[in-house]
Amino acid sequence: SLTVSLNVPEDWTSRSGMEQTSVHQFKANDYDELVDSPIESGIHEYVNFDVNDKKYGILIWGEGNHDIADIQEKATLLHHEAEKVWGDFPFDDYLYMIHAGPGLRGATEHVNSTIMQFDRFGFGDKKSYNRFLATTAHEFIHTWNVKAYRPSGIAPYDYDKENYSDLFWMAEGTTSYYDDLFMFRAGIYDQKDYLTKLSEDLTKHLTKPGRNYRSLSESSFNTWQKENSQRNHNANVNIYLEGALTTWFLDYRIRLATNNKKSMDDVQSELFKQHRNNDKGYTKSDVLTIIKKLTGKDFSALWLAHI
Repeated sequence: SLTVSLNVPEDWTSRSGMEQTSVHQFKANDYDELVDSPIESGIHEYVNFDVNDKKYGILIWGEGNHDIADIQEKATLLHHEAEKVWGDFPFDDYLYMIHAGPGLRGATEHVNSTIMQFDRFGFGDKKSYNRFLATTAHEFIHTWNVKAYRPSGIAPYDYDKENYSDLFWMAEGTTSYYDDLFMFRAGIYDQKDYLTKLSEDLTKHLTKPGRNYRSLSESSFNTWQKENSQRNHNANVNIYLEGALTTWFLDYRIRLATNNKKSMDDVQSELFKQHRNNDKGYTKSDVLTIIKKLTGKDFSALWLAHI
């Protein structure tokens, strides 16, 4: 195991997804856990709470118009939606780390925590706040899809070079499909909110020239090649957007084939069961095998046509 000790001012507080062994000290089982567990040290707002047997913490660095109690309420709803899909949690403790500052954006998933950046005054307006909550859902869903099971090529991570996969669209796009779906299922979005978001995504898809040029799997593989934005728009598809719409389409086809008895939820649940922290990761054929088992139908021709 590895230990990290921080030498920081007395009035600071230190928190991380890692096991805390003293006030400013943390323990990781291995290097992978160490580099995948950010530490927040400083002065921040904090709340902790339990949902069933899981412990959660939310910390917010920076002043703004956020309401930490409401974020806690929404995070609790997301917990229950995740339980319905996966039935089990790959963590005992989970930490949301939020940085509120002027014009901040972006977020990253970690094994049992996330860091999210958001505009300090973006929590008041409903549309903007929903965007923050959808990001919260996205990073939380990654705890399963990416941190607990992920495609071969990025399992295990190679920290010395690029990690290639033609299934990045499932890592990011499927997560993007589920973030809005969780928001809807949890009652944070109403039906109009959800359908508006879906129609916006479809419009983006239909106005992207790259969709006629490069497939979803090839765009996944080329993720590491950062081309300029014009070239990217014309020559690639967005793995988040197209991956979300393709997951939506697959979900529909699975439901159609099973009279709505099975869905993409079952695919995700099976990936979690079969490939939970499996070092080799899952492949395209693993996904197709799961879908065939659930539906009794071969989806490989559909995969070839759309992915």
